[in-house]
Amino acid sequence: MILFTYFFPFFMSSLENFVAYCQGCLGKPYILGNEGPDSYDCSGLPYAAAKAVFGKTIPRVSTDQYSIGAPVEKKDLIRGDFVFFDTGWTARKPNHVGIYLGNDAFLNANSYHGKTVQDSLSSSYWTGCWYGARRVFTENGEFFSGSVVSTATNMGGGVSPHSFPDVPQTHPDYAYITDLATKGVVQGDATTGNLRPYDSLNRAEALKMVLLSAKISVPTVMASLPFSDTSLTGWYAPYIKAGIDKGIITGYSDNTFRPENPVSRSEAVKMIFLALGIAIVSKPGEQWDTPYLVEAKKRGMLIPEDDGDLRGAQPITRSEMCRAVGEL
Repeated sequence: MILFTYFFPFFMSSLENFVAYCQGCLGKPYILGNEGPDSYDCSGLPYAAAKAVFGKTIPRVSTDQYSIGAPVEKKDLIRGDFVFFDTGWTARKPNHVGIYLGNDAFLNANSYHGKTVQDSLSSSYWTGCWYGARRVFTENGEFFSGSVVSTATNMGGGVSPHSFPDVPQTHPDYAYITDLATKGVVQGDATTGNLRPYDSLNRAEALKMVLLSAKISVPTVMASLPFSDTSLTGWYAPYIKAGIDKGIITGYSDNTFRPENPVSRSEAVKMIFLALGIAIVSKPGEQWDTPYLVEAKKRGMLIPEDDGDLRGAQPITRSEMCRAVGEL
């Protein structure tokens, strides 16, 4: 199973689980009329994913799937949006569907390739048969019933289209947040567009952000995970596998990873240093996180509290994580 960009788009959500389900089907055979679990046709894949992840039934064929949700401009696509194409020879209609992954990529059960594959929207073939896109689900797995406001027109003059309604330009981490949004590492809530900069993020979310920022690829196939509290069906699975393979994470002594626990400032900066291959040397008898915090302070990755302490055990916020990653 694989997972790419983006996601909550920024953090774990049911919409991310929907995308993860679809990505977990990469390489499975294309068979017309099938809806899994071993083979799919183009519309059978999102049909099966909606039922498995959200417990919801959507129309079975792509032409009818185009009638649900709200239209989305190509420039405003987010992970989990449905993208439609006209690949037929007769009357123009949306007869092929895929799921958008971010960064111009989408996946689709493809009869030409005979399996579920990842493609680029900007390829000459898909550009030529582009039909449109729909936002079908919210980040929480409910049917999307509103309208999609273009980020290009909603921000007003002089404001980046990658800004967030709850992150003003006066925010101390605005530059870091905007830069990472431009790079596709972070996105806002699918419904409100908010980033929620002062909320904490969990260990799995932080790991995903680190891997995306460091441009570390994730596996497409996994046999197992070593932690007793993680599942191959979880959205985080490919990130955890990549984190293990790259020596970024090791888990706890009780054989758990605790993916939903808030990640501390110390844990976050350690992940970043390890992902980027930056060697941090500890002194004998030193607490494990001291050298990481010292280096993070030196590089401006973390801002000390008023008393000068970095509060390493304190959960890191989303905006603080953007700064920590952005400084490197």
